[in-house]
Amino acid sequence: MNKKLTDILYNNWLKVDTWYTAHPSDMKRFHVAIEKIALEIGMVDYDTILESMKSILANSTRNDECVIYARKASCILEYTADIQE
Repeated sequence: MNKKLTDILYNNWLKVDTWYTAHPSDMKRFHVAIEKIALEIGMVDYDTILESMKSILANSTRNDECVIYARKASCILEYTADIQE
């Protein structure tokens, strides 16, 4: 598991109980976390993001939301990597 990825996801987004909502504050935290991942790590694939999220949220019942947000994050990171080339 990628410790840096897990730390960024937790510290910037997942430590807040409402991480999965579409509230503007939660969405901002999500985008801040993804931007930090893009800048500090670069491209991270869907499976790695999902694995990190599930390790952080081991006791959560929000598995469907993990899948949705991991997919969204991987798409954003892929786009970011593409435009930097």
